[in-house]
Amino acid sequence: MEKILSITSLLVAFGYIFYLLSGKDLNPKKFRYNELFENSKFIKHFVFFLIFFAIGIFRFYSNPMEIYYTAPLNFILLITLFNPLFRALYNRNIIIATRWDKPPKGKNGIKILDRIIGALILIISLLSPIFLSAFLKKYF
Repeated sequence: MEKILSITSLLVAFGYIFYLLSGKDLNPKKFRYNELFENSKFIKHFVFFLIFFAIGIFRFYSNPMEIYYTAPLNFILLITLFNPLFRALYNRNIIIATRWDKPPKGKNGIKILDRIIGALILIISLLSPIFLSAFLKKYF
C-alpha cells in the first residue's frame, strides 16, 4: 500500500504540471497554464493544490514521498511570481514552450527570456519537493 501511495503522489504532482504544460494543439498560447492568469480559475487551482500541499506536509513523516504533493503549488506560485515581469517587459503573459511546440514568432513571439524562465519554473517546481524534504528532515 505504501508503494501505491508513493506512486500516486508522483503521478498527481508531475501529471498536473505536465497537464498544464500541454494543450489541444502545439500553440503555447493555448496551453492550459494560461488559465492561471484568470483570477477565478487561478483561485480554484490554488485552493485545490493548497489542500494537496497541506496533505503532503502533514503526511511527510509517515511517507516521505508524499512531499511531492507540494510540487503543483510551487509551479502555480512560480508562474504567478514571474508573469508580472513579462507583463512589464513584453505586455503579454509568459510563454512556456519546448522545441517541439510551435511558439509564436515575431514581435510578440517567444523570447530567450521566456525559454530561460520557463525552464527554471519547470526545474524548480519539480525539484522543490526534494529541497523541502531535506529542510523538514533537518529542522523538524
